[in-house]
Amino acid sequence: MRVKKSRLWIPLLSAGVVACGLGASSTANATVILSFGQSVDGPIVTATENALDTKTSIVGIDVPVVITQYAGPGAPISAFLDFTLNSTAPAALTLGQILEPFGGSFSFTSLSGDLGINYLSSVFTDFVFGTNGGSSLTVNSSQPPGSVVFTSDILDAASLEVPRALSLAFADVTPVGTIVGTSLQGFTSSVSGTVSAVIPVPEPAGLALFGVGLAALGVMQYRRATKIQPAVGRASGQDLNA
Repeated sequence: MRVKKSRLWIPLLSAGVVACGLGASSTANATVILSFGQSVDGPIVTATENALDTKTSIVGIDVPVVITQYAGPGAPISAFLDFTLNSTAPAALTLGQILEPFGGSFSFTSLSGDLGINYLSSVFTDFVFGTNGGSSLTVNSSQPPGSVVFTSDILDAASLEVPRALSLAFADVTPVGTIVGTSLQGFTSSVSGTVSAVIPVPEPAGLALFGVGLAALGVMQYRRATKIQPAVGRASGQDLNA
């Protein structure tokens, strides 16, 4: 049996519409999804090295912060920050700069004790760096090449695409940043920072193609229906004359 070419257009066109729909959402440049600063002045962050001066932990517990920019609703938002960073390899000093690999996690919640609404949480790996003898240090993490995973009660964290990145800035580091043994010396400080990721958005061109595909599919269905109706009428007439 010979299949009419016009009928072949319908499944092919349907596939094209689906393809346009899948392609209508694309990645863009990473955008800031959260930025924050401390709402109370003072050295709330504490870093301590172990007894052998080979590892350092940087901890913040119930740090009161203000989320000044947020990809969800409600900013500015008063929240609490909890985080723990642990060194994963010895520190190095290069051209006056301290560099030490760290891994850790953070969470921004509406209530102290890491409770309430989870505005944003993350588990990540990367490094801490800063000028040797300076009063500021920075934790940077990015995927790629590192690993940054997000969860949230507000944001659709699963849709946040790479590159994902975060930066925690420690200011008023006391005593100044330096290496003791093979790890960063303990200190107290304040903290602020930003978190970014790619948020998928529909492309205007992709949406336009999607609309054209739907319109063309409707036209083909209409033409098919108008061809079937006369054929049915002729068949009925033949039966009556028999």
